[in-house]
Amino acid sequence: MTGLLVLFVVAWANMTIYLASSRTLTDRWSRALLALSVTLLPIVGFESISNSANLHFILVCASMVVLMGAQQTPWRMINDSALVIVTGLSTPLVLALLPVAGYRWWRDRRGEVSQTIPPVVVGWAIGTAGQFGSLAILGGGGTSRWGGDPGVARSAGKTLFLLLERVLGYNFLPFWPRISAEDYSHGVTSDLVVRALILVVFGGLLVVFFLRSVRVGLRCKETDQVLSVVVSLSVGIGYWLFLATVFSAEPRYAVFPAFCVLYCLLTSVGIYREPGRKERGKWPKVLFVPLMVIVGFASHWTPSEIRSDGPTWSAGLYVAAEGCRVPGAMTATVPIIPIYANWTVEL
Repeated sequence: MTGLLVLFVVAWANMTIYLASSRTLTDRWSRALLALSVTLLPIVGFESISNSANLHFILVCASMVVLMGAQQTPWRMINDSALVIVTGLSTPLVLALLPVAGYRWWRDRRGEVSQTIPPVVVGWAIGTAGQFGSLAILGGGGTSRWGGDPGVARSAGKTLFLLLERVLGYNFLPFWPRISAEDYSHGVTSDLVVRALILVVFGGLLVVFFLRSVRVGLRCKETDQVLSVVVSLSVGIGYWLFLATVFSAEPRYAVFPAFCVLYCLLTSVGIYREPGRKERGKWPKVLFVPLMVIVGFASHWTPSEIRSDGPTWSAGLYVAAEGCRVPGAMTATVPIIPIYANWTVEL
């Protein structure tokens, strides 16, 4: 039953992303790639597709696209508003979308679409208020709710390196080394230096690509696409820097930033590929971006039974019960994704 519920929610998110992204992504293949990325991004492979506990990471991605998009029909307005409300009630992380909600309100007022607050922004506010209201009533939950460790101080350099590796390298560089549980607290090695240099170069190339697309978009008066790139990229990076510094740099927190980068990449590609802008010898180069993303998906896929069977609470409790049957056992070890790194949870 849980698996069917998860399948429904993921399909709902996929469909909503595909429809809502039509404002900034005119190419249907780009919209399809963006919609499927919430299950195909390599970093999402750290979560079980049958585990409902971490669906909120996918819902946050879909909610960002909804707030960036436009709702042309009553059905779309109801569907998208319902999704952002569900997202708000599911996770406190929805607060990260405050700049996106503010941008949407400003964009609609500037374009004279409506002088009232857009329904999706109202839905976001209702969901967010409900989430933090329940946290206030229940007494919060501290950093344990987020997976954070208040006793560990993470330096700015380490946070930036993890941003480059877990958001950019692992998701957009094919055959990038697998992520391990190493927290890089045991000194700097030659391998880390080489990886850092590669990531800095790759990050620099992405910045140049984004800046050039922004320049082209401004020259062609495509303000909406340009602002979508700037806002989503800023929100994604700020989201990671805050959570990784204050709470945790777990791979699951890289899902939303990686999605934001992909959204910006596809939007920038769309700016270059608009009719009348296909300069000979230049515009086909942007086709390399979707190809790079697809190859990255394929090169990092790691099949695992846990991905379809758990870890769910029921499966974890069953493993723990079996482990406790061993005479003298004080704890039970439950395996989690990724299994190649032998990551486990002690119960």
